[in-house]
Amino acid sequence: MKSYERNPKLKILMFVVAFLTVILAYATFFMITRTFRLEAKEVSNIRVDGPATVHIGDDTYENASLSDISFDPLPAGTHISYTVKMPDVQLSRPMFTLYIAHSKARVYIDGKLIYSYGEYKKNMFGYGHVSFPIDADYAGRELKVEYDVMEYKEVSSLEPPTITENAAYYYHNRACNLRHQYFIDFTLIMLGLAIAAVSLIMMFRDTEMIRLVFLATAIFGMGIWVLCNYDLINIFTDNLALKGYLEYLSFYIAPFFFTLYFADDYFHREKTFRRYIYLAILTAQGIFSIDCIVLHFAGIRHLPKSLPVSHVLLVTSLAYILYMSIRALIKKQHAHIPFVIGFFLLVVFCMRDMVYFVLFYYIGHNHGERYESRMLSGIFMFAISMFLDFFTVQSRRKKAEARNEVLGKMAYTDTMTGLYNRRKADEEFTVLNENGLPFGMIGFDLNDLKKTNDNYGHENGDKLLTDFSKLISDTFSKEFIACRMGGDEFLVIIPDITSVDESELMNDLQDRCNELNKTRKPLPLSYAHGYCSSTDPEVIDAVRQNNSDIATEVYKCSDKRMYECKLRMKGH
Repeated sequence: MKSYERNPKLKILMFVVAFLTVILAYATFFMITRTFRLEAKEVSNIRVDGPATVHIGDDTYENASLSDISFDPLPAGTHISYTVKMPDVQLSRPMFTLYIAHSKARVYIDGKLIYSYGEYKKNMFGYGHVSFPIDADYAGRELKVEYDVMEYKEVSSLEPPTITENAAYYYHNRACNLRHQYFIDFTLIMLGLAIAAVSLIMMFRDTEMIRLVFLATAIFGMGIWVLCNYDLINIFTDNLALKGYLEYLSFYIAPFFFTLYFADDYFHREKTFRRYIYLAILTAQGIFSIDCIVLHFAGIRHLPKSLPVSHVLLVTSLAYILYMSIRALIKKQHAHIPFVIGFFLLVVFCMRDMVYFVLFYYIGHNHGERYESRMLSGIFMFAISMFLDFFTVQSRRKKAEARNEVLGKMAYTDTMTGLYNRRKADEEFTVLNENGLPFGMIGFDLNDLKKTNDNYGHENGDKLLTDFSKLISDTFSKEFIACRMGGDEFLVIIPDITSVDESELMNDLQDRCNELNKTRKPLPLSYAHGYCSSTDPEVIDAVRQNNSDIATEVYKCSDKRMYECKLRMKGH
């Protein structure tokens, strides 16, 4: 199995995917803003703010400004209405924009119903701005707007409606004012989607890429949430129910995949009670997501009512992962450093938004005006830091695996010959006893090693050993286990003799030996050998008599037959 660490082409592929995704996001953003720019005109929104007569349940406000009215969150079923005179400013193609929050809504001009929302909806009313054209002779006429609140404690203020020149509406209010948010969010969504798709394909080469799928899915969900929460989706649709479903479901489901990304560190590798804390958080998020969907469509509890629980779970998950990461840093262990950096950048942007919001809304008294948040930039940096976290962690792990593989190979390899050593043979004996397959062993004893060392030096003795080891390696394929048991003794284990012809293998070995000896004069290579299988009657009898394992008895039998061969070669 090739990992991306060992295959640079996969790294290049991921870079190309990310680069092309950014280019595609920019192209999409450019086409959208360019399309609306063609019809843009320099006009401003006309706010319909009062003085108005407002009815909120049993309370009445006279000559009030809509933007100045605030009240405690209302229970479901509360009726709201306000009546106000339309401004005298005349526009040729007016577009009326109304903010609706989890309510049914109706709009009247001079008592005539011109727009209604939510009459046939049952499960999701959503929130956000809706826009529709009105007659050009609206100036000075009476506007009446009615709301029926459908969700408990989701409405606590009124936002004044606006009237905008139709030709300039989309560009000025959506594409232009939020252009950098569009670009960042398009990049976030496309990057998450593209990397998730590529990672799914790459999983067939490296199963570790499933973690990148989890992360990319979480980032994609984060981008969808931003698209809805920032009202960026309005450039595509005014369907508040669709926006509501996408926003709540992405916010409830994405944290589960984000937490799942850390499973390898905080569940599989952890051995203390901390792994059970992680498992409890992950399980709670998974059950919560399923519970929200089932109860919503069953009409028992709508998605907006689960928002406080989702906040608690999200904060708990982030706090635990941050704690574990900082704990690893303090202990000077390898931790998710990019995650920690990205998280604190996100916190900085959130704190910046809180400070500026207070200055803008409360101290500046800019009620009813749109406050421009910078949290999206923090979310984008956090997403990029998480992708860097994945590749950093994976690179470190692959290097550790390669190092452990080398150490493991050294532990089971004879340094002189490159064959497996006796420790490996002993472990294979255990495997053979457990498998129950018919197996065999060929024992070898290299002739004249001592004589070669004494008469021609240890250098030629070592050459004799390495030449014979190469003969064994070339003759017996990787499905066999070739070991140097010590000194001049060797063993070849055949794990399954069902389709193996031992005599054919030995003939092949002898042919190779004869060919090699043409170049080894005056030091020819020769060996004695003995073969035995687990089906041999002698072995079966020995197992019964000695009450021993079958692999040991096969080895003893092959060793005995090898020495019998050696005696025959000496003429005894």
